[in-house]
Amino acid sequence: STTAASNPYDNTISGLAATNVQAAIDEINAAAGTVSLTDNGDGTYDFTDAGGNVTTIADTSLSTLVDNGDGTYTYTDEGGATQVISTTAASNPYDNTASGLAATDVQAAIDEINAAAGTVSLVDNGDGTYDFT
Repeated sequence: STTAASNPYDNTISGLAATNVQAAIDEINAAAGTVSLTDNGDGTYDFTDAGGNVTTIADTSLSTLVDNGDGTYTYTDEGGATQVISTTAASNPYDNTASGLAATDVQAAIDEINAAAGTVSLVDNGDGTYDFT
């Protein structure tokens, strides 16, 4: 059977009296008494133990990442320190060893290829064909 009461529990290490999973869970629950964890809504939580003692726990996941809308993001850590992370083509390195290009970042590589290609265009004719000039 798959019920907790029908699954045996080895209590030799824990010292619990329970011999099945359901009884072990019930025994632990009874021993713990009434405990609670309350979100204070300000990044902290109040943990109340069985004795009624309250411990405030600070949430360490208060960091944020904000999209600046220009290819950059502002990261603010738990301490309030900020750092701008750029994903723009100019901020990403380009390995030019195989291409022979002089460019060392993605923006410069695109610009260098475009300059070498001259004026080109690709026009969709709307009928499954394209005109490449």
